[in-house]
Amino acid sequence: MYQKLTDGHCLSDYIEDKEIFPVGGTFRGNLNTYLIVDAGTLSSFFERTAKNAEIIEQNQGLQEWFSKLKTDLDYSLFCHIYAFNATMKQAFPDIKKNATQRAKFYDKQGKRSLSEAVAQKMCACTEYTLLAQLYFQSQNIPTRYVGGELAPNGDFNAVEPHSFIAFQNKDKQYVFDPANPLEGQRPRIAEFIGSKENEYLQTKCLFNNDKWYYSGGSKGAFLCELPSQKTLMERLKKGSTKEIKIKKEKENG
Repeated sequence: MYQKLTDGHCLSDYIEDKEIFPVGGTFRGNLNTYLIVDAGTLSSFFERTAKNAEIIEQNQGLQEWFSKLKTDLDYSLFCHIYAFNATMKQAFPDIKKNATQRAKFYDKQGKRSLSEAVAQKMCACTEYTLLAQLYFQSQNIPTRYVGGELAPNGDFNAVEPHSFIAFQNKDKQYVFDPANPLEGQRPRIAEFIGSKENEYLQTKCLFNNDKWYYSGGSKGAFLCELPSQKTLMERLKKGSTKEIKIKKEKENG
């Protein structure tokens, strides 16, 4: 379930199937528009991404390239993020073209579903980040959905509402920004640097020199801590997207 931080900010460590979720990001300043997160209907997307992650992890060329990076990020985790980014770019080749149509899509009716947004390609940062969070949940990878703000390259005159993924790995804090991929197949993954006491936290991209600032609406609001084993077991009991599909097949059978 999501937690509302301010009128325009929210976060969630675990999104429920059929949850009514606020749409923020590219065209909404306030959390006053909602969609239905019908995760069970999107299982094929998550399964395709997981298969891609397995293939990518065995890619020797990518392993060699990653080993030369000055990063402590776990390679297996990177492969999941890389696979999601590649699968998403294949499904949405022009991810920034539909802002006007997307606004009309949500204005037309009260509550639309995530699967409708995906099918009609009415997706922007909120929907891409929801897909990412749901995929990581399906793989039992602890991440946090954040509906916050972004200041690209530290330009605070160009601050925009924005959704992104925050996560911790080996005691370091990172952002994965699904709506702002780099050229080629590289995902935008950035490590938090500098003070964590500011409202806007500075990050440095792992693959170039971009230094973008992300906010959750208050000082360090979205910084993550790795969940305990108990928390992970509670997530498993709730059911991942894979388990949701199995339950539906049993019901239909």
